[in-house]
Amino acid sequence: MNLFIKLIKMLKHLFCFSIFLISGFCSLSQQLDNNIVQSTISPCPVIIVTEDTTICSGRSLLLKAYSSGSFVWSEGSTTNSITVAPTSTTKYYCTSTVPGENCRDSVLVTVVNLTVPASPGTITGPTDVCASIGLNTIGSPQRFYIRKMSSSTSYYWSTPPNAILLSGQGDTAVSIAFNQEFVSGAITVSGINICGVSAVPRSLTVYKRLANTPGTIQKQFYPSVTAVTSVCGINSEVYKIKKVTYSTGYL
Repeated sequence: MNLFIKLIKMLKHLFCFSIFLISGFCSLSQQLDNNIVQSTISPCPVIIVTEDTTICSGRSLLLKAYSSGSFVWSEGSTTNSITVAPTSTTKYYCTSTVPGENCRDSVLVTVVNLTVPASPGTITGPTDVCASIGLNTIGSPQRFYIRKMSSSTSYYWSTPPNAILLSGQGDTAVSIAFNQEFVSGAITVSGINICGVSAVPRSLTVYKRLANTPGTIQKQFYPSVTAVTSVCGINSEVYKIKKVTYSTGYL
């Protein structure tokens, strides 16, 4: 152990370095941040960034440095942490100094010129899914889609109760099936990029439109002629109803 310490002291005068402990021995100082145990043998700073180092224009980022020495950041601060809001991609340095040693660490903060996506365009797809369900427990899949947005890298779709998103989450087109319990509800989609999610999602209201009850059966409507009810001695007769809203056929 003494030989190991002597060796470390010799190397220490040649360059700065840090080691990360797993077993918890040979430690001169320990610091805990985000469940990382770090043992620092030299004053070289180690910059820890807990967020993505690619940010949107106008956003800020917290940078933290750890060292046994003093701190001097490239932008002039002398604290161990700084909040930066660069307008363009910038590399930040932190220099740490103790008598006889001077070394630094750096981090590159990349700035992208994007804004939070606007609401996506119109959702295209069927608004009446009754025919797709029929008498089945779960109806046949229906396709819904939007145009691709230049400001979005992904898309988030949501479905109403008793509607099942089968495929396409994150894309511009999805496949959705509706079950017998479905009545109506809104399908929504939002654009996503590194800067955030659309503040107002686009929506499309979908229904299972059941046919209305047919009206009175008559022989003729204009002028009105009541349907024949006594068919004795009649070979054939005409019976009519007015068209029923949402009906696709009559039985």
